[in-house]
Amino acid sequence: MAESEHAYDPADLSYLSGKAKKISDMAAVLGVPSLGLAGGVAREMTRSRKVDPYDPLVFVSSPIKQFMTSYEPDSTLDPSMAGGPAWRSITHDSLAESFARSNVSSGRIDNSKLDQIANKLTNPVFWDVGPGRIKIRTGIAMLQNYNQMFPDADPLDLKRYNDRYDLFVQDLKNPDSDTTVKIAGLVAREGQDFFLKAMTPQRWAALSDDQKAAALTQYYVFGKEKMEDDFLKRGGNPSTYTPNFNRDGSDTYLYDPGNGSWSNPALLRHALSPVLRTQNDSAPQPGSTADSAADMNNAPAGQDTAAQRSADLSAPAQVWSRALPPQVAATGDYFRANGIPIVPRTVYMAHVIGPERTVDVIRRTGSTSSPDVPSADAATGRQVLAWVRALRGLPPLSPTIGAGPAGNGGGTPADDTAVQPSIPAQASAAPAAPAAFPLADAPSDTTAAANTWPQ
Repeated sequence: MAESEHAYDPADLSYLSGKAKKISDMAAVLGVPSLGLAGGVAREMTRSRKVDPYDPLVFVSSPIKQFMTSYEPDSTLDPSMAGGPAWRSITHDSLAESFARSNVSSGRIDNSKLDQIANKLTNPVFWDVGPGRIKIRTGIAMLQNYNQMFPDADPLDLKRYNDRYDLFVQDLKNPDSDTTVKIAGLVAREGQDFFLKAMTPQRWAALSDDQKAAALTQYYVFGKEKMEDDFLKRGGNPSTYTPNFNRDGSDTYLYDPGNGSWSNPALLRHALSPVLRTQNDSAPQPGSTADSAADMNNAPAGQDTAAQRSADLSAPAQVWSRALPPQVAATGDYFRANGIPIVPRTVYMAHVIGPERTVDVIRRTGSTSSPDVPSADAATGRQVLAWVRALRGLPPLSPTIGAGPAGNGGGTPADDTAVQPSIPAQASAAPAAPAAFPLADAPSDTTAAANTWPQ
């Protein structure tokens, strides 16, 4: 059996299910898909459980890793007085020095198995730790990225680690801590930014949910340097580059036994919807494939899914909002908290580049125009319009309304005006609503409400 040919283990899925709310929250803040955030952690847990026990090198190195990531030599004590080398708990200063040393390299790192072993035995930050097997070096780099991403805020409560790398490592190791999920989210965000450039925003947006999650899982496994190498080796052309879904990470995420059992995408979706499982088990039936699992994100308007219920806790209590995907409901909450109008253009931007980047663009430029956001096609425009109506507490449009040709009474005109208009520059405080933002095809009795700034 190949290393990738493993279904996610029930115990690992149960662990991720227990953190489903946190995963959803982190994904919303960072503007990444929940499946893409959780995919890397699920892959590493699967490998730890089903591959590593048969690897003698892992068996031998485990106690060394535990010791080297917990202790450091104590130079304040005389070894002769202590009866041998003296050790103390690893400190922030030691880890900071090791991290700085890890970045002074004559070339690429970890190019071979021997390189990896040598790096780990000479520098503790090259060890991976915790349920997500996050390399300490990667974790610290993500902390530094986070500080730049949120210079004046701390939405993930990670800045307490800036001068406590020792505590950071302890929490990465601790399966009860949410630190692994938070760092996995930052890796997913970095990965998404990479693919937006490597593939162009339009081509990235065209991938299915499972393809995006598989790509982000692959990025989690290989990291920025090796993914950049892959991009260059395969032509370095954003117009043609697509991640190889047979590579490590992607292959595990997309694994489908094809024997009547659930595919890994279906299993992971099910694990991230705990409320749905306990109230109304509508998860995919045995035999579901990775492709059909993607349809689970498109619940009918009346279906009460787990993640949707959790979204309702913070979203306005409207019956229509229960049909929203969790990331869309979270986007609505994020926009309300930041004084951003919930209109088709802003929601579409969040769909493409994430709510955090959308808010950043609007605040920096005073506009919703961005080269990273391609024009929406008709189907996407209709979907975004439906989301906006649900976020505003309005009923779905009648199937007969907006059924005409695009641009002639349809939900998304041919010129995409339903999702394309820019918001004029506004002050940092919540601006007044546009006087007549075009929300196409709203019935006459709801048009006024649809075009009113949500209070």
